[in-house]
Amino acid sequence: MMKLSNNLQAKILVFILSTVLIVFVIVGLFVGVRNRQYAVEKAHEYTQLMADKNARHVETLLNKFAVELTSTSNVIGIQLQKGTNSQEVLSEIIKSNLSKNPEISELRLTVASKLLGNELLTSDWALMKTNNRFVEGLQFVPTQTSVANGNSFFVSEPIQTTNGLVSDFSSPIFVNGDLQGYLTASVNLGFFGTFIKESYIFEGGFITVMSNSGVFVAHSNSGFLGKKFSENFPIEEKEWNVESKVAKGSQFELLTKFQRNSYYSYFVPVKIGNASLLWTVEVTVPMHKILEASNKSILNSIFVALIGFVILIFVIWYLTNKIISPVKNVTGILELLSKGNTRDIKPLGLKSGDELQLMSDSLEKVVDGLRVTEGFALGIGKGNLTEKYELLSSDDQLGRALLNMRDSLKHSREEEEKRKREEEIRNWATQGIAKFAEILRNDSNQMKKLGYNLTENLVNYLDVNQGAFFVLNNDLEDDIYYELVTAIAYGRDKFMKKEIRVGEGLVGRCAFERKTVFLTEVPDDYANITSGLGTANPTCILIVPCILNEEVFGVIEIASFRVLQPYEIEFVEKLGESIAATISNVKINEKTSKLLAASQHQSEELAAQEEELRQNLEEMEATQEDLKRQMETNEQLRINMQQQAALLDSLLNSLPDYIYFKDKDSKFLRISKSMLELFNAKTVADVIGKSDFDYHTPENARKFYEDEQNIIRNKKGITDQLQKEVMIDGSYKWMSVTKLPLITEEGDCIGTFGISKDVTVLKNLEIEAIKKNEEMSQTMETMKLAQEDLNKQIDINSKMRENEKRQNALLDALLNSLPDYIYFKDEQSRFLKISKSLISLFGAKTVDDVIGKSDFDYHTPENAQKYFDDELKIMQTRKGIVNQLQREILPDGSVIWNSITKLPLLTNQGECIGTFGISKNVTDVKTLEIEAQRREAELNGVLNAVKASTYTVEYDMQGKITDVNDAFVKLLKIKKEEIIGSHHKDGYDKNNISEKEYKQFWTDLKQGKICHQKNHLQINDVEVWLSETYTPIKDSEGNVDRIFKIAFDITEYMKKNGKK
Repeated sequence: MMKLSNNLQAKILVFILSTVLIVFVIVGLFVGVRNRQYAVEKAHEYTQLMADKNARHVETLLNKFAVELTSTSNVIGIQLQKGTNSQEVLSEIIKSNLSKNPEISELRLTVASKLLGNELLTSDWALMKTNNRFVEGLQFVPTQTSVANGNSFFVSEPIQTTNGLVSDFSSPIFVNGDLQGYLTASVNLGFFGTFIKESYIFEGGFITVMSNSGVFVAHSNSGFLGKKFSENFPIEEKEWNVESKVAKGSQFELLTKFQRNSYYSYFVPVKIGNASLLWTVEVTVPMHKILEASNKSILNSIFVALIGFVILIFVIWYLTNKIISPVKNVTGILELLSKGNTRDIKPLGLKSGDELQLMSDSLEKVVDGLRVTEGFALGIGKGNLTEKYELLSSDDQLGRALLNMRDSLKHSREEEEKRKREEEIRNWATQGIAKFAEILRNDSNQMKKLGYNLTENLVNYLDVNQGAFFVLNNDLEDDIYYELVTAIAYGRDKFMKKEIRVGEGLVGRCAFERKTVFLTEVPDDYANITSGLGTANPTCILIVPCILNEEVFGVIEIASFRVLQPYEIEFVEKLGESIAATISNVKINEKTSKLLAASQHQSEELAAQEEELRQNLEEMEATQEDLKRQMETNEQLRINMQQQAALLDSLLNSLPDYIYFKDKDSKFLRISKSMLELFNAKTVADVIGKSDFDYHTPENARKFYEDEQNIIRNKKGITDQLQKEVMIDGSYKWMSVTKLPLITEEGDCIGTFGISKDVTVLKNLEIEAIKKNEEMSQTMETMKLAQEDLNKQIDINSKMRENEKRQNALLDALLNSLPDYIYFKDEQSRFLKISKSLISLFGAKTVDDVIGKSDFDYHTPENAQKYFDDELKIMQTRKGIVNQLQREILPDGSVIWNSITKLPLLTNQGECIGTFGISKNVTDVKTLEIEAQRREAELNGVLNAVKASTYTVEYDMQGKITDVNDAFVKLLKIKKEEIIGSHHKDGYDKNNISEKEYKQFWTDLKQGKICHQKNHLQINDVEVWLSETYTPIKDSEGNVDRIFKIAFDITEYMKKNGKK
């Protein structure tokens, strides 16, 4: 026992400690790896967030120059358009707008010389320069500078100067929509150094700003400035191709190693104004610094885990010692129980108050229960099936099994006794049936003897007191009754009433209802059982009908002091069936004896009639042979008629020609299925019984009726007659008509039948040919011969085959020519036919390679399943989809956009046999739409920038203000609600613009012309001069639907020139 407990304790220690150790290792590895992954992910997210944040900051710094430069160039363009070419004015505009930017080291205004009006400037271009002092009065000088930067805002690559890195920001100047110059600002990029110093990323991290070509504009190492990435890091550039990604404006990330340390870099593009070339901001963080805290946390976790593991070893060792001792005692009891020894088991007496005590108490209850069970089993074994046993609990399965065993044994004993009783009853009934069968067999010739022996033996066999036997007497059909043949132990009055009619008394009722009558409450005056000592009423009366073939041949009546048992009643009922058969035989025998004498008397007469009968038989045999031959002939005719009917049905249901049968009144008897569409009927039954008057115009119907009546009278038909039929809806058809009389074998005409072929196409060709004959008189004779040949064309089936070939040719031409994806599928969504364009899409060589396959062979499982579900729904609902835009990912990873149309494929009977569809590749259109949305967003950004730096107002076509920006409201010091809805006329300078000029101004705007003007506004205590540009905005149809105004404040300029 000690060895066993030590083994168990060792197993527990090894199992638990090894499991805990494995769990600690797995959890430690998981937590460490996950903690490190989490730290890396958070570092990446932090870096990307800081890169995006600093990129937006850099974008704001650079766009400040772009917005100011663009606004100034727009003002200069407006002034030049108005003819204001004074150097002083232009210098003042530049100074007022750009003098506040210390980063601008130099400004250059390059304009076309023709706009300056100076004859001394013979060059095509003039150039004005100024520096930070913005010296006034500088003159334009001729230059060979050309407009080389295009029509959009331009930022040059930075160059190294004595003052540091400088980049030129150039904004185009438009006059009347034409490019006429540039306003260029040389921006000193040294302010990025301050930006980098003030921007804290992470200890050891840094920010870099690069131009579109990869030149470092800002870096913590000043030695890198002005040089390209490839010059500073040639090896890294060769490996990562950074300059190419920066030039494309890509947003990307890099993970690098430097001196065994990891660095994570994230690059974000920066857009300057509407310039096409993007700059890039790079943020780099040291991963080894970020992960130091994570690594330290992992080491601490390992140390804590080791301490916990040592404590756990001690706790487990202590607990196993406390558990093993009670387990050893329990094991000893279980060994005794395994040997069946319950006498030597002693109570454990464990009082630990835990599950071990519960186990000990339960084991003691088990032992007590086994002892009780043992006593119960011994009692059952001694045959005491009434032995009592109380269940230990509701879950005592063993006790329930023992009780079930006791009940089963008790039930088996009862069943055995019942079986023996039933066996005795079966033997008693079998012996009785055999005994009475012998009596019925021996006495089957004399009814009275039979009745007496039968009644006497039945009374004795049943051990009853009285018995009577009544037999059916139907010698007279008008007087049928049951006659008393025998009565045993009945009184005298019983013999006095020997005849009982059907329905009279209990016996008559039994015969009438054909049911057994069993009484246990007998009336006092019904019957008495008499003996030498006295008289008493019987306890029960049994009356049983003797039935054969639903006819009652006799009735048995029994009276007894004791109540008869059900098996005795059943025995009498079965005996009644045998008695009925015997009575029937006795009666037949009696009748046979009577008839035998009569037959001897008639034998002589029969002999005389025998010869006559023989002759009649010979005639009947001859007649029977004729009848048999006639029946065989009729059967063959019936088979032939069925075959002919099947052939006729096939003909009427299959041929496209119009076939019909009519009676003498020209009403339809049968028609072909092809006529349903002609008559717009749903079924053939809808047409039967109707006439041409129900489906044709009265004139045509009358003509058809007269023709058919003439055929019936003359019994002569018409063949291949061409007729024009006008339908009720006004349409017409040309038909080749054959009508013949419907004649029986006897030569009687019972109606007509006919075949009509639709030759409308041929007739139309004929009519067209006649028209061409009229236009080409020189070929008249040839066309007449063609007309005669056309009238003798072969039947419509050949034309149908030609039409079918033509339709197949058209379909093949359609599928082989159209660029759209066309396909037909069966009910399992397998391809039946496809267009040639689908071959390249699926990567197949021929159309036959695709037939029989499905979308699962050519698309991704997700797309293929979606197409299958859509087509299954279409077949179930018979509702298709039209022009649905779908995005598809091909197996090679490419994405295409298709406009999908899918419809159910229906037969003429409306049965859905598949689907068909057309897919149009609209990838280019969708790409243009996405690009248009992107450009619209860019334009909105530019427009918002313009609105932020200028004053904008929107008018409707009636001149009412619909919107203003906040800058304009702030300039006039009024609320936005006060100005919305006011008219343009309320805010223009009436002193400088006449009424006529004002009307012409709005006429030009409505015609789509851009207009400029200076406007003097005085609202409340605010007085301003504005330079205004009005731009008509057109809708999608090219109609002007609103006016957009951009205004600049030129109040200082106007005051300086002495104008108010």
